[in-house]
Amino acid sequence: MEATTAKMKSAYETGKAKVFHAISKNKILQVRIGEDGKLILEKTIRSIQLPAKKLKAAREEAQKKLTDVKDRAQGEWRRIVTGDTNKRIRDHMNEAPQVKMVDKLSFTMGVSVIAFTEYVIMRHPTWFTYFYVTFMLALCMIRFYLYKQQKYHLFMLDFCYIVNFSCMVQTLFFRDNDEWFNANYVCSMGPLCIAIILWHNSLVFHSLDKLTSFFLHAFPPILCHLYRWRLIPTEGIQLDAEASKSTMELYVTAFGIYLVWQIFFIFCTEVLLKSELDADPDLITSVRYLSRDYKNPMNRLVNFTCRKLGLIGKEEYMDPEDLRAKAVFVVAQCLYTCITLLPGVFVYRSYHCSFGYLVIVFLIGTWNGGSYYIEVFSKRYNMKFQDKKPSIPRKATDPVDVPDAALSDNESGDEEFIEALEEHDLDADQTLELYKLLQSVDSVSGDLDALNEDCDESVNEDGDIRDAGTRSTSLSAGSS
Repeated sequence: MEATTAKMKSAYETGKAKVFHAISKNKILQVRIGEDGKLILEKTIRSIQLPAKKLKAAREEAQKKLTDVKDRAQGEWRRIVTGDTNKRIRDHMNEAPQVKMVDKLSFTMGVSVIAFTEYVIMRHPTWFTYFYVTFMLALCMIRFYLYKQQKYHLFMLDFCYIVNFSCMVQTLFFRDNDEWFNANYVCSMGPLCIAIILWHNSLVFHSLDKLTSFFLHAFPPILCHLYRWRLIPTEGIQLDAEASKSTMELYVTAFGIYLVWQIFFIFCTEVLLKSELDADPDLITSVRYLSRDYKNPMNRLVNFTCRKLGLIGKEEYMDPEDLRAKAVFVVAQCLYTCITLLPGVFVYRSYHCSFGYLVIVFLIGTWNGGSYYIEVFSKRYNMKFQDKKPSIPRKATDPVDVPDAALSDNESGDEEFIEALEEHDLDADQTLELYKLLQSVDSVSGDLDALNEDCDESVNEDGDIRDAGTRSTSLSAGSS
């Protein structure tokens, strides 16, 4: 305060300032220096504390302007993308032409990635690390954006994502850390490869979601295979030295990554995000998904085991919000990991076993994709985009006018039905059975319509016959 007063006196004496202003308790004060060198309050100029109503009005006005700017920007984006300011981009992208275009791009991307991956591995294997990191990060960002809209984004807390992240960090920044690499190798060749088989990951090139799932489980094993057998040379990994690693040492280090992930997952779902999960039951985690998917083999096994142990009733299913369900699924996940780590340990010591194992796993993924295209996709995709035409009644002499509104309702209903059908993710036999059932229903409904029309015509014909008989009877009576 004394320093401030000295500066004020100096400014006053040099003529740079005659009066001074200060802010105190939301008021602007005007002061001057008296002859005795003390500050003298001359007056309070004004209060800088606005009334509550004015503050509220100003806040509402600012919010309104911000909303108007947001609406104008949204309308402009809609006009650029869809050509209509009132049409949502999401609805536009769900229309048949845009869906087909995205599917074509995904198909092209999938085939190109397979070809480019082969080129990199065969000609420039040292590039693969950077290609894998760049490509997988891009796919994960796209998946997070798409899953966020569907409330599936917490799926990205699963073990496979953590293994991918671990492989990225270790191969980029800690290449000579052989213990970390060994853990990544066993986790990649074990749980991730087995997931391709058990969860039916497939090379479905037109589906970005299925491609992402396949590459998420396939690329870390390829990366670790290249480093393990020195196709990507590094100082920290030596074939002779690594052959001396004990089986238990390999297993324990890999299981350590699982334990880190399991603790991280429980902390996120039970502490960090617990309030958000409790407030929104539609927010999906892997535990909620597995406990609600009654067709899933793991769900069936867990419920069967719990019924045998008396944890739940005979007709009862595990509640994903119940602490028992969470504990049971943690134990089940632990047992699953313990078992699926074994293949990674077994193929660690032999190049030929490692190579043959990858070939078998990738052939299964390719077979799953081919099965999907032949048995499911060919019918489901055509059903999704086929045009529905109004049926014309048989024996009709005049054309039937069908209102446009009725046609649009039918088309929207068909689209909703196809989307609902796809969400159930039926297998090939179930889809074919449902398809045949629908065909039989359509044929029966068509026969019923034809029968109704024939009955109507018969009624009209009978009416004409009865009229003719009445006329003939009356004529006979008159002649008599």
